[in-house]
Amino acid sequence: MLLATVMLAVPALAYESDSSRVKHPAALHVLKDNTRDAKMADETLHETVAPVMDWTDDKLRSMIGEINGFSGCKCPNCGEFELAFTLEEPQQITCNNCGIVYPNEKFPCDQTVEATNPLGGKVTYAVRVQDGYQYFIPAKVRRERHQALSQVCLAAARLYHRTGEEKYAHLALLIMERFAEVYPGWCVHRDHSWWEKHIIEERPWPYFGGKWHSWFHLDMPIDLIFAYDLIYDSEMLRARQEATFLHPRRSGFQPDTFGVKDKLEDFFRSCYQFVMESKSDHGMTVGNMTPYTCRHFIACGRVIDEPDMIHTAVSWMRRLCETLFFFDGMWHEGALGYHGQATWNLSRAARALKGYTDPEGYVDQKHGLKLQAAEFYADYPFMEEVAQVPYGMLYPDGSLYRVHDTGWTRKYDPPDYLNIEFNAYGHFAIGRGEGDSIIQAHLHFCPLIWVSHYHQDRLNMTLFGAGREMIPDIGYARTKHRYFATSQIGHNLVAVDWTRPPRIPEDTEHSPDTPTRINNYPKSSLLAYDPGVTSDKWVQLIEAEAPNTFCTDLEQYRRALLLIGGDEQRSYLVDIFRVAGGAQHDWLLHGPCDEDMTMQTTARLTPRPGTLAGTDSKYGQIVRSAPAYSWLVDDLRTTDASQGLKFTWTGQDSGAAVATWLLPLSGAEAIFGQCPSYHRAGKSYADVDLYKMPFLDVRRPGDDPQATTFVAVYGVTAKGQEPLIHRVSAMAIDPPDQWTTAISVTCGDRTDVIYSSLDDIPRQVGEHICAGRFVVVSTVAGKTDYVYGWGCKKIVFREGELTVQDVPTCKVLATRRTEDGDEHNGIVVEGNVPELQLEAPWVRVVHGDGTAHGYAIVGSEKLGDDRTLLLTRGDPGFRMTERGIKMARYPHWDIAGPNTLELFNSVFLRLATENGPQLKGIVPAVVEMKLR
Repeated sequence: MLLATVMLAVPALAYESDSSRVKHPAALHVLKDNTRDAKMADETLHETVAPVMDWTDDKLRSMIGEINGFSGCKCPNCGEFELAFTLEEPQQITCNNCGIVYPNEKFPCDQTVEATNPLGGKVTYAVRVQDGYQYFIPAKVRRERHQALSQVCLAAARLYHRTGEEKYAHLALLIMERFAEVYPGWCVHRDHSWWEKHIIEERPWPYFGGKWHSWFHLDMPIDLIFAYDLIYDSEMLRARQEATFLHPRRSGFQPDTFGVKDKLEDFFRSCYQFVMESKSDHGMTVGNMTPYTCRHFIACGRVIDEPDMIHTAVSWMRRLCETLFFFDGMWHEGALGYHGQATWNLSRAARALKGYTDPEGYVDQKHGLKLQAAEFYADYPFMEEVAQVPYGMLYPDGSLYRVHDTGWTRKYDPPDYLNIEFNAYGHFAIGRGEGDSIIQAHLHFCPLIWVSHYHQDRLNMTLFGAGREMIPDIGYARTKHRYFATSQIGHNLVAVDWTRPPRIPEDTEHSPDTPTRINNYPKSSLLAYDPGVTSDKWVQLIEAEAPNTFCTDLEQYRRALLLIGGDEQRSYLVDIFRVAGGAQHDWLLHGPCDEDMTMQTTARLTPRPGTLAGTDSKYGQIVRSAPAYSWLVDDLRTTDASQGLKFTWTGQDSGAAVATWLLPLSGAEAIFGQCPSYHRAGKSYADVDLYKMPFLDVRRPGDDPQATTFVAVYGVTAKGQEPLIHRVSAMAIDPPDQWTTAISVTCGDRTDVIYSSLDDIPRQVGEHICAGRFVVVSTVAGKTDYVYGWGCKKIVFREGELTVQDVPTCKVLATRRTEDGDEHNGIVVEGNVPELQLEAPWVRVVHGDGTAHGYAIVGSEKLGDDRTLLLTRGDPGFRMTERGIKMARYPHWDIAGPNTLELFNSVFLRLATENGPQLKGIVPAVVEMKLR
């Protein structure tokens, strides 16, 4: 029996800690802070403890080893990580995939790894080495057994609390005391499922590792802490405390001769000490795991009367709220799954804290906090908005948008919106229709692309239609091909020379008061947005840019999406991607990943051997000289794309189809293939290569630098529907321009001319003249139905013309923020802004470095001194400084230079109405209409 106990050096306090002063159970409300725990039935608790109830005390103690275990271990036979354990067979584990039971003779652990434990003793781990991977199977069994017994301990303590039967207190105490005895000799592990494992003998402690858990953030034995709280007043614990031991801090006796309560509490303090050491070794930063740790610290602090633990947790919670959310409420990692994890567990930590008051005489000498009837969220009303973020980023069927490391299984009620506007985070969606006719297009332009759970997905596009995701984002793939899903090749964008984007160190501290290394990181910007208010949803658009995305000298990297009504219900999508710089541009597209697909095309396809990594490469075989993960794209077929291309992907089960027209592109080759689809494989390593999704790479090599404008049109068809689009063709432009494009789309008797340029030079397009950024002229049976313009100067059409005068930009003078105590959120500009029409028009604030954010304006107020207050829907997100602006929230950019406000001006003329032609616009006073 190992009796030595590690004593924690607790800072000198103005009070004497004594858990007997606490009313136990002190943390019962923490334990019952979710439905599952609160409603756990007695039957379930009895089932949990049943396997060990007939074990002798000696057998139970022997099941908690003096050597701890590893969490991550895969099956040597099939490679799966899902290994099952039960206390009915406490010496073995079983692979959920292939059914093999370990240990066995076929895969013996016949080698050893030796290490020195924290007490100076030698420990030996049995291991199997196979294909360069170490299989710590006995350690995996120990770890699973230890975790199962900690759950037994808590279940027994719950049963004692409910029934008062001392046998359950005895069982819980036996487990707790044994863990307290062996813990000082447990080694620290580097324990990540995918990576090589190590025993760590000295600091710095590993980031992915721990003693109790596989990750130090969770290294507080929370089940045992709750169990201790629940049996604190039991006769069993009182007898063990009084019969044998004295407290060393009061009596001067040796550390192995004190009360069992003190031994257990010092065990918990030792765990706290290890977590704090690990936290210190990794910069004391806060992140998505911090709320777990905070909840554990608060629970433990309340149980053993250690306010330092609680105050540490509260200081981290405050820092997290103040530094790690964009001003639109999105979690800084940009993944909805991790947003939910962080905010849910933060709310649990807040509930654990609720009502807490510091002991009399306690002084917080480190953080300066004073807690009295604590109510954490009272100081952070912004968190109410944060909690609603996942509900504001749903597909029309209620599933979470699969951005970055977001899982694909969670589903909510279908939302009552189609447009999505996350301005700070950089994610917009435009949508139209009802039922199976709903189509929704997303454009993702997050300002960061390589921090923690981000993906390399700037300007990624996805398309929802026919009740499902037709051009998908893969989301959080947790298999051996995870990094295909996180890389450029796993997204719908343009890869430039297949270069890797810059990595921002994950230990960078994001403080509102400290400039960070990401301050000079190339930022993405909103360029244009029209939610369809002007045009009654006939035309919507979103455009964004992401300069210098891929560590190349990109002059241009911007994408525009236009959603255009083909009839009263159904719509199609126009996709314009402009790239300048680099020697090779690869336009990537992925088909649906939830079912097998067929493809129809009139193009002549030529089979190509190998994979996208090369004709001699094999699927899954890494080719270091090739683009990352291109060896996971096979079944290649190629065709010339210089004359344009049309193809349709159709679901074999659903019958839903997405048709794509790619406009002619000189020197381009289309490479069709297939890649892992992930969603149907779930977490199975064995199945991830069984399911495939369609893949397309439209490759355009050339001189460095080269300029390319990719133009595509998408139409979605549900089973039983007739195709909406009948014809798509490119149109000649005079004078020609490399960045200007014009196309004709025919839907039944409606034909739309869509024009897009980066300048305002008048150009002839068929029978029309267009000058400006975006123009749509829609005719029905040969007569003009409507004319739409965004950022345009002039539109000449068959029945007349529109001329639009410039709306002057305004100098930004100040902001108003309710979080700063102002009555409203808003932006103060110099001068008198023209009267804005329509509901919530959008403006754009361009910062000193050329980047921009957009804002919906919900009202205005003349301030009487040549200033105007524009009221914004939500926080403007920045404050003015002497040198420019400071972003109020993540990533706290400090941007020098002047700031100007630009109007997102759009006009819409509907000719065929009962009351004659009707003209609408954001600022109609600047529009001149002439009809023939």
